[in-house]
Amino acid sequence: MKKLTLLFILFWSGVQAQDFSKLYLNKLESMLGNHIDSMDPEVTNQFIKTMGEHYKDSLTSKAIQKEAIHADKLDQVLRFFDHDITSIDSFVLIEEKTINQDDIFSIDATRKGLIIHNKEVSGFNYSDLFNPISIQKTNYLEKSGDRIQDKAREVIIALAYENKEPVLLELIKVENQLLNGHLKGTKPKKEFEVIFFNKSDQEQIRMYRLHETFVHALNQNE
Repeated sequence: MKKLTLLFILFWSGVQAQDFSKLYLNKLESMLGNHIDSMDPEVTNQFIKTMGEHYKDSLTSKAIQKEAIHADKLDQVLRFFDHDITSIDSFVLIEEKTINQDDIFSIDATRKGLIIHNKEVSGFNYSDLFNPISIQKTNYLEKSGDRIQDKAREVIIALAYENKEPVLLELIKVENQLLNGHLKGTKPKKEFEVIFFNKSDQEQIRMYRLHETFVHALNQNE
C-alpha cells in the first residue's frame, strides 16, 4: 500500500510539473483564436477559399505545434531556477528574441531574459537551436549598446517588476497604431514576451508580446 501511495505521489508530481506548459499553450490557443476572429473579413474569406471552413482550427493547430517546443524550453528555464509551478505561487518571466533577420548566415538564435520571483531577479540565456537547452545565468540588465532596444528592455522590466500589466497592454496598443501608421513597413528587431503567473488567480497565466518599436511613442512624449 505504501509503495502504491509513493508511486502515485511521484506520478502526480510529474504531471503537475508539466502544468506550466499546458497553461501556456492553452492561453496561447485562446489568444490565437481571438486574433483570428478579429481579422479583416477579406482576409478571413481568403483563408476560407484556400483552407476551407475549418481554417481557424488549422491555423491554430499549426501554431500550437510550433509553440509546444517553445513551451517546453520555458519549462526547462523555470526548472533550472527551481521555479516550476509546483514549488512557487507566482513569478514573472521575460524572454527576448531577435526577429526579422535578413542575413541567414549570421542568425542570432539566442533567447535571453529574466525571472522575477519575490522581487528577486534571475537572468538567463540559451540557444534556441537545441533541445534540451543549455541555460546560462546572465545579467539581463546589462546594456547592449542599442539605445532603442535598451530603452525597451528597461521599460518592460520596470513594468513587469511592478506588475503593471495594464500599462503593458496600453503599450501594445500604441505600438500597433505606430506599425499601422507612420511606422508602417518598419520591421521590429526584437520581440519581448512577458508572462505573469499567479497560482491563486482565476486566470493563472497572462502573457503579452511586444517589440522595441513602442519606444518611438515614448520618445515623442519626452
